Amino acid sequence: MKICVMGAGAVGGYFGGKLALNGNDVSFIARGDHLEVLKKDVLKVKSTVHEDFQISVRATDDPEEIGTVDLVLFTVKAYDTEEAGEQIRPLIGNDTTILSLQNGIDNEKILAEMYGQEKVVGGVAYILSRLKKPGIIHHESLGRIDIGEMDGEISERLNNIKKIFEESIIRCSITTDIKKVLWRKLAFNCGLNAITALTESSLDVILNIKESREVFKSSIKEAVKVGIASGVEMDEDKIIDELMEIAEEAGPMKSSMLYDRKKGKELELDPINGKIIEMGNDLGIETPVNKTLYGCLKIINQTETTKK
Repeated sequence: MKICVMGAGAVGGYFGGKLALNGNDVSFIARGDHLEVLKKDVLKVKSTVHEDFQISVRATDDPEEIGTVDLVLFTVKAYDTEEAGEQIRPLIGNDTTILSLQNGIDNEKILAEMYGQEKVVGGVAYILSRLKKPGIIHHESLGRIDIGEMDGEISERLNNIKKIFEESIIRCSITTDIKKVLWRKLAFNCGLNAITALTESSLDVILNIKESREVFKSSIKEAVKVGIASGVEMDEDKIIDELMEIAEEAGPMKSSMLYDRKKGKELELDPINGKIIEMGNDLGIETPVNKTLYGCLKIINQTETTKK
């Protein structure tokens, strides 16, 4: 399968590397020092859960050089979706599918408005990886992906995507309710990303302190309430219990938002906590914990980060 990874950072680079390692025709769109290393050297993945690997890849910052592809693995930060969505236009042919593996709940809608819903598949990635330095990805957990059509159909293209991932030793599941799956991850990220980034602490430390544990749980609870009010079918108590159990099992997990803060990068704040606040205001749902986290992180976003 001819594949292009749009946003070949820690997530896209890892999955793209695994797909390329299995013989797929994979191109990577990247920028800056990371792009230069990929062009001149190799993509290296150092993993704590499987053998390290490295592979020569085709990398560019110009989609025109690649042409149309079968699958676009869309893994940019959510605040870059519109801009990156326009950039991938040369990749899109009659039979191209765009698979979004991003944080937030608006990315699939934005891409569908650009290219039509028939081009877009929703997805959620569960993975702990970070770009240690240009060209080198540090991977700390077995990656898993959930994919689904926005209308809940089990389509042939979903089965094809699942097949190429599984052949590349990437666990992949098809869901008939991708909206619910997206909301579950958004709710979890409201606590994980915000509190780890704000405190520069790992999740196990946060959960071991009664007061910070309550902040984590309350931020999730607010997000779930907003999701239910927006029409997503979720059992509030069940979802919260499940997410807290996942958090307990995660151990010393840190978040992409924390790593972004440490690198001085823009935080993915508005698509996560900001989205819950915005929708909560529209739906009449109070979100005081998310507002507090957002307000504190907004200071960091404006004083510590370098935006494009």
